[in-house]
Amino acid sequence: MTIDVTYLNEHIELFDHWYDECRAAEFQGAVRLYNRLIGPVTSLTLIRPEVADLSMYSAFCRHVPIEGLIRDLHVKNRPIAAPVAGGGKGANPLRPILGALGEMAERLLAVMHFTSLAERVRYGSYTEMTTAGFRAIEPQRLPLFAAEQYNASGFIYERFTTDARLGWVEGIELLSGQSIWVPAQLVLMYYRTLNGETPIGYATTAGLASHTSARSSILHGLFEVIERDALNLRWYSGLAPSTVDVDLESVLGADLDVPRARMSSPHLDMKVFDLTLDSTVPVLAVTGIDRSRRERAFVGGTGAAANRSEALGQALFELGQCQTGFHFEDPFGRNPILADTELADVKEFFDAPLFYGHAGNLPRVQWFTAGTERVGWADIPTLSGSDEKVYETMLSWLRQRGFHPIVFEFGDACPSGMSLTKVFVPELTQACPPRNPMLGHPRFLEMPQTLGLERRRLSFADLKTDPIPFA
Repeated sequence: MTIDVTYLNEHIELFDHWYDECRAAEFQGAVRLYNRLIGPVTSLTLIRPEVADLSMYSAFCRHVPIEGLIRDLHVKNRPIAAPVAGGGKGANPLRPILGALGEMAERLLAVMHFTSLAERVRYGSYTEMTTAGFRAIEPQRLPLFAAEQYNASGFIYERFTTDARLGWVEGIELLSGQSIWVPAQLVLMYYRTLNGETPIGYATTAGLASHTSARSSILHGLFEVIERDALNLRWYSGLAPSTVDVDLESVLGADLDVPRARMSSPHLDMKVFDLTLDSTVPVLAVTGIDRSRRERAFVGGTGAAANRSEALGQALFELGQCQTGFHFEDPFGRNPILADTELADVKEFFDAPLFYGHAGNLPRVQWFTAGTERVGWADIPTLSGSDEKVYETMLSWLRQRGFHPIVFEFGDACPSGMSLTKVFVPELTQACPPRNPMLGHPRFLEMPQTLGLERRRLSFADLKTDPIPFA
């Protein structure tokens, strides 16, 4: 016999009026690391939309210095990391607040996890690892940068070869349950190369997710890496997406229970795009171009989820996060991005929308937003059923495609009742920040021909190397 518990909320106006045990666990997990005096999360700022804005909110957190969280002197004896970014977004105050606290928690916990893992990182080449009996991922399974990038003057990364000396961290293949070792610098947050390691790449937060269960966090991590892969291919391979015909306010109101959402604004041209390529998961993007502005005129967001409405909501809320963030003089703590900023100085994810927001740079995204194909909302793929059913559907799809996701459990620093995992899929392209995107994956060159959009395999010279406009 099972007992279902329902919480009735009569005291905290911000929270839901009633919620189940899963939602209660989310609330408890989100606030667990917040303490305005001792941290690690010390502040939370909610940013409300202004009068002419779309009706979406965002929030961001601040934390104590990273060096204050790290006690291992072996790990601490290196350049101190910059502040960790953590933000949330939504159409009401609660969702961005929980999102910001949750995102900051998962990223800080991932940083702290590395300090507990430092002594378990194994050092050696692929050849040395396999000779010692460890199953390590082969260099040919991880195409990182293109030959043209390696050959460019001043390029800081080197080829991943069987003799390259690296630090390795253990993961578990999702489908087989087998142990496999992966270069730590591609997986671990805050990781810095040590002991004469060869610099072969970097890690991003893509695929990192926390939830009340391991299965849910793995599922959300999978959605994120699929989203990033689709966005990468659409942009760098020059695959203009189809425009989606959809009533935004209707979808938000009917499917996402967002009351009185205003999804139109004077001078703002809004479009929804279908980025979905070869997955069963819907991947959507939303762009907004404010023709009344000469700078910060471009906002956008992307989203992927089992349900198309949820994917659309994620994309819209990311756009709203850009919108509210742009009300600050220095919205994301970065160096100023001016109209004539060199592309080499567009380094971080949030630098890109600032760059394209200058009126003179807007034409550089026109090819992406001016596709002639259109698709109806009902034609966007969607998965239905419980998380468990969706999880099994995703495992089946991965098997059919011959993909082998690797899961890393980052639970060493996790509080009880929460799961923090990172999903890494070698068969998909990796998240690409504007500086030094990893463009060596064959999917960049093969996907246009596979989809019947090109008659031949692309070459590196065919790729569009401007930064992706979405954060």
